[in-house]
Amino acid sequence: MQLTRLDRWLRERFVYETNIYTLRLPESVPAGVIAEELPESPGRKYKHRFILRNDGAVSSLIESLRDGNQMFTTRVVDREAWYVPLIAPSGKSITWWFIWLGITLVVVFFLVHLGRLAWANPELRQNVEEAFEILKGRPSVPPDFPDSEKLRISVFSINLWFPNVPSVPMNLTSSTKPQSRGFTLIEMSIVIFVLLAMMTSGFYVNNVVGEWKLGRDASETLRTAYVAQRTYLADNPTVPLTSLTPALLLPYLPNNPATFPTAKSLQSATLCARVNVSPPYMTTSSGGISGTRYDPSKTTTDSLWDVGE
Repeated sequence: MQLTRLDRWLRERFVYETNIYTLRLPESVPAGVIAEELPESPGRKYKHRFILRNDGAVSSLIESLRDGNQMFTTRVVDREAWYVPLIAPSGKSITWWFIWLGITLVVVFFLVHLGRLAWANPELRQNVEEAFEILKGRPSVPPDFPDSEKLRISVFSINLWFPNVPSVPMNLTSSTKPQSRGFTLIEMSIVIFVLLAMMTSGFYVNNVVGEWKLGRDASETLRTAYVAQRTYLADNPTVPLTSLTPALLLPYLPNNPATFPTAKSLQSATLCARVNVSPPYMTTSSGGISGTRYDPSKTTTDSLWDVGE
């Protein structure tokens, strides 16, 4: 899944919400925060939940909890709203969906327009009609044949059906020349050249777009790990950065995945996010705590194979 900036803005603005769990109520709660008291149950560590949908309110509430020396934890989850699956479908980008829809409509319109222009050519239309007649096994006589040619064909048909009838010799000539039809060699060469050029361009663009998608996927995975890293360190300020592991950050990932997300390199090798450095980066080493940076792009701040700026 590759997300554009518009996708990220839509999710941050209309989809994601931050849940903060505490043992007791803070001294002050920012405006617009939804406070809920959780029912008591065995094993529950927190009694209150605060639902926030604004980054400023999240920072203000966390600062208030730290000033009061309260223990708390945070979670980033999706809102429970009817429009969430529409603007943030699971594993898909709504921006790319609209882009491909627009490209498809343009291609269909171009093909329909090209077909209408081709069908408006009477010579081409007549060739197509004759081809259908030949496929049906009924060769037709073109309407522009002279009368002498039509008569010659009629006499030939009579001889086929009635071989005992003597044929009358006929010396019919036509002053009109048969009309030339079909494509010339130059036209067919141009068409073949254009098709080959389009196929070559399509393969090249497909490879470039595929590499770009892999880079964006890796960048999204790193951003997710970066957010989980900062959230964990906010909950545990005494834990050093170098001691972080993917297992520690897994509960802090959005939507609570079963495993830590990975990415694919240009050679289809599995990439892991190294989480004990800030910002994290992709590496071919497994485990997420060692390895050198993998970034085939030109820079380390272009949002391809990296967190970005």
